[in-house]
Amino acid sequence: TGVQTCALPICFPVTIRRCSKIQTDTPLQQQVDLTYSGLPVMDEYMFSNYVNQHGFSVQDNVSVKELAGYIAEGHIVGLIQGNGEHGSRALGNRSIICSPTGNMKDIINFKVKKREWYRPFAPVVRFEDVSKYFDFEYESRHMTYAAPVREEFKPIIPAVTHEDGTGRLQTVTRPQNQFLYDLVTEFNDITGVGVLLNISFNVNGKPILSTLADAFDLLKNSSMDAVYFKGRLVFKHGNESAFRNIRDSKGYNVIPLDPKINKPTVCLIHDGEYSQSIKQAILAVQTKFP
Repeated sequence: TGVQTCALPICFPVTIRRCSKIQTDTPLQQQVDLTYSGLPVMDEYMFSNYVNQHGFSVQDNVSVKELAGYIAEGHIVGLIQGNGEHGSRALGNRSIICSPTGNMKDIINFKVKKREWYRPFAPVVRFEDVSKYFDFEYESRHMTYAAPVREEFKPIIPAVTHEDGTGRLQTVTRPQNQFLYDLVTEFNDITGVGVLLNISFNVNGKPILSTLADAFDLLKNSSMDAVYFKGRLVFKHGNESAFRNIRDSKGYNVIPLDPKINKPTVCLIHDGEYSQSIKQAILAVQTKFP
């Protein structure tokens, strides 16, 4: 996949008896979840320096709802939260996230990841919704299954539907990753689609990042729109206007799916009138889904 990782040794206290049995000092009371036991952000203290160096702009105190609204307008966001994933899959802490609709697969392959056109992306869905979108009813929190996408949703989430009609599925529950779960929930409330596209936060041939320096280099040198880190959205200078319109708007007016075409439309209401950028966003949606 181009994602390279290394295993780290993990030591547990043990008691050796008769040189033939190894027992833990304390009985294991519950499962140990090492999914997000990877590296922390190694250069967090350099955040302000990097922002100034690259001339980025920052929006603070970004809510999950605001972030979901920004993604719903077709923007691509790199997520950095907590420790990284322990393993070869990005599961929401070092991920690039966007809408699964339209031609997002081609945009990310060519303009962000810069890799071959046929490379797949993972759909992330809440566990309780998995059988709604996929012919599958099991947990797949580590992207271990390629599940068939239900026929009625293939035209709606084409960016995460492979050539064979499957998706390399990631399911998520709130206890597993609260932020990612809530982001999918808000995106569903806004668009009527409870699926997001998830891909590792790196470029082709490099490991999943563990520094802000790598994240901001990718933001600067690709078509990615923003990086989300600790409640802040970081933009290339001048690219924050679309998010500001979302922040200034009173809320979302969700137009239900048209049963004839099965395609959602999202409109933002701004003080009772459509702002110019919102008109452009609606036009972009209509262009993608004529």
